[in-house]
Amino acid sequence: FGGAVQLTDAPVMDVESPQGRYWRVMVFHDYVSTGWNNTDNATINLNPNSDALVFPDLALRTEVTQTYTLRQNLGPQGTIAAAGQPLRSPLPLKAVISTFVLETDEAESSETTPAVPMPGDRSVLYSRQALEAGDSYQVVSSMTTVDAQSLREAGMDYPDWIVPRYLQLPDTLPERVTELASQITAERETPYEKAVAIEHYLRAIPYNEQIEAPPPGQDGVEYFLFDVREGYCDYYASAMVVMLRSVGVPARYVRGYGQGTKVEGVFRVLEENGHAWP
Repeated sequence: FGGAVQLTDAPVMDVESPQGRYWRVMVFHDYVSTGWNNTDNATINLNPNSDALVFPDLALRTEVTQTYTLRQNLGPQGTIAAAGQPLRSPLPLKAVISTFVLETDEAESSETTPAVPMPGDRSVLYSRQALEAGDSYQVVSSMTTVDAQSLREAGMDYPDWIVPRYLQLPDTLPERVTELASQITAERETPYEKAVAIEHYLRAIPYNEQIEAPPPGQDGVEYFLFDVREGYCDYYASAMVVMLRSVGVPARYVRGYGQGTKVEGVFRVLEENGHAWP
């Protein structure tokens, strides 16, 4: 959580894609009072067009191919952007992943209990091939086509690995944050309806990129919701994820870019399109 920001109109990339919304760069899952951590503990190398990124079959999704032409380096060590849930790329990639321990009989030693990759949860992708300004690469992603009614009917039968990862909250989270989330969602029954209620509440808070940073030691979401009562995407996204988690809805915090402006058939993405979302 920071203070005032001043993003420029410098070009970052052009994206050729049949649809656009967000271009993700990094997924975070571990909330602390000062912001977000990515504590994923392993990496895997992926060959070109490897299917190792494919996650379990899910309904109401479609595959979308994007072509990115870089106007500058997206980040350290060749970080790449992708829409939705990336599935494969002609690039040789390195994926940052987390592992979880398979449930076994109690008689087995914990030292022999296998740790396996979490399915379909690759938080960062890096190109193992050098990419410079002017270079292009492709990614095939899975993007949602889900409708509101399907979300209302989706239920809460979450995979075992989802719950500890995307319901995590620190013991230091101020009670008034969880109390506010409970009040906002009190009359809502489904996870989708709770998400909509929290979204509507947060949209009423004024947007301001020139706020001061939280005082040392104060939780950033609490500061946004109760003290400064204005902010920018980092604060809105963090507040929504934390509030959802506090009422039992798994959520994660993602950083990357908004879709940009359609120019001559491509989405032109500028530094000022830098974005965070739930």
